[in-house]
Amino acid sequence: MMSQFINAIIVFFIVVLGMSVFTYIPMAVIASILMTSACRLVPKTIMRQLWNVDKFEFWILIITWLICVFKDGAVGLIVGAFLSFLKQSEKQSATQMTVTDEDGVLTVAVHGSLDYINGLHFEVKVLDEVKDKGLQKLCVDLSNALFVDVDGLYILNNLNSRKDLEVYMVHDGGDENSVLCKSALYKKLVEDGKVFKTQADALRTIANGKTA
Repeated sequence: MMSQFINAIIVFFIVVLGMSVFTYIPMAVIASILMTSACRLVPKTIMRQLWNVDKFEFWILIITWLICVFKDGAVGLIVGAFLSFLKQSEKQSATQMTVTDEDGVLTVAVHGSLDYINGLHFEVKVLDEVKDKGLQKLCVDLSNALFVDVDGLYILNNLNSRKDLEVYMVHDGGDENSVLCKSALYKKLVEDGKVFKTQADALRTIANGKTA
């Protein structure tokens, strides 16, 4: 926040004090600066992740960027939002969660989609439950989840990155081409022995302390 404020102040003084000089800058130079800034708006790390786990979202990003650069920013955002909405409309359903606490493990079973619409609510709900019950082990049951998109995956990554929380997962791994199964998070949990076929297996193994 502070860095953005300082940046805004510096840009303000540059514009005010140097306006007379800017009038002599060729339009071609200004256009190249704007094009460079626009191209840098597309994050390379996000592009790589989308290409690996969700190519449809990748192309939405590219189309939105092209329209924003060569046509109009507002039009690009509208088109991108519309395409994303079309993709999600078929798979979207209200996320319902069943939260249980057994043997010191908070188990959250997801029924529905975990995506950009309800991901934040899911994260807040889980963290509130963890804080209220003072637990350090979380088992996310996705065996009945219909869909997990990139934003849902981001939420799961946030939970897994917390130092005060150990995350386990219940998932049958049936769809190998899904966003979840192709993610680095899922592969790491599988490697660590923290992904289980059923909730009963997960709770039994966690209670016995046999995970890697």
